[in-house]
Formats: sequence, structure tokens, C-alpha cells
Amino acid sequence: MSAQLQDLRYAIRQLCKSPGFATVAMLTLALGSGADTAIFGLVDSAILHALPFRRPDRLVNISTTGSSLELHTPFSAQYSALRADSQSFERGAGPVAVFSSIIVGHFIAREQVIC
Repeated sequence: MSAQLQDLRYAIRQLCKSPGFATVAMLTLALGSGADTAIFGLVDSAILHALPFRRPDRLVNISTTGSSLELHTPFSAQYSALRADSQSFERGAGPVAVFSSIIVGHFIAREQVIC
């Protein structure tokens, strides 16, 4: 036990001799610890916890395709028509917010429709 205490006192003496290095070392440890906590919080909420739906395996992503066969988010009118005419999807998910963005020059006009 005395060897560990002696090593600790030696480490503190060396850090006191160079306060700049000690400050940088402590800031590096604090930044690393904060980044680790933030990343774990994201992983915990995104991967480790289940989605807040009864049957998350039945969730679907709806998209449209153009002439180039690229996937696009449907416009709010397309989504509303699909939801009204659909026989395949449940309607128990509750209100869904659909956002449409139109880019005009350097401005983005955003429309929100609650279905």
C-alpha cells in the first residue's frame, strides 16, 4: 500500500511542476469522458431501447420513385391519398406529421400537414 501512495505523491509532484501539462491532461480527460457519455446516450436511445410502438417490426417507410428510379419522400398530397385509399396499412399509429420542402432560390419553404 505504501508503494502506491508513494507513486501517487510522485505523480502529483510531477504535475505540480508543469501546470500547463496538468491542465491539458485534465481537459483531455474531461473532454473524452464527456464525448463517451454523449455517444453512449445516443447509442442507448437509438439501439438499446425498443421503439415506442407496439409492433416495431411492422413499421414501413413509404417513398416514391421518379423516372430515374431514385427514392423520394412523397408529397403531403400523395401521402394523404395513399393513406385514404390504402387497404393494407393499419390506421392505429395516430397522427402523422408530413413535411414538404420547396426550395426557391436560397430560401426553403416548408409545409407541415397533419394526417
